[in-house]
Amino acid sequence: MKLFWIVLPVILIIGALIGGVFIYRAGTIKTETVQEEQSPIPAPTENAQISPAPELKRADLKLQIQNGRGVVGVAAEAQQFLEGLGYTDIEIGNAGSYNYEKTEISIKKDKKNYFDLLREDLSKKYLPLEKAEILDIESEFDAIVIIGKE
Repeated sequence: MKLFWIVLPVILIIGALIGGVFIYRAGTIKTETVQEEQSPIPAPTENAQISPAPELKRADLKLQIQNGRGVVGVAAEAQQFLEGLGYTDIEIGNAGSYNYEKTEISIKKDKKNYFDLLREDLSKKYLPLEKAEILDIESEFDAIVIIGKE
């Protein structure tokens, strides 16, 4: 039994030393960083044609308009306004609360090129737009507009 109490601390000390060495080595291992070589960007030639930006079609955007004011008919009014501008796939509903001070837009990342168009269209009637957020890619809608009090 006396031998057990002598061997046990020796084993614990050896284990602690080996563990400490592994921890020390893991902390000092250097990771290699790979630098990409930058290739020079060719200067445009005179014959190069600039391709026009794709035309954005309002009808290609699936919208949901939410009433963030709490006034009956606000979302339907916004729907009629946007349909008059060429948006065709619009659903309406109520926001989670009715205390939105300003109009907000949330849009999917893959439809972000529509943001400026939608903001410009909405600014004709609903000023100012407070903020924009990215919608989850799995959202049913491409953009959600919450109509605020202003």
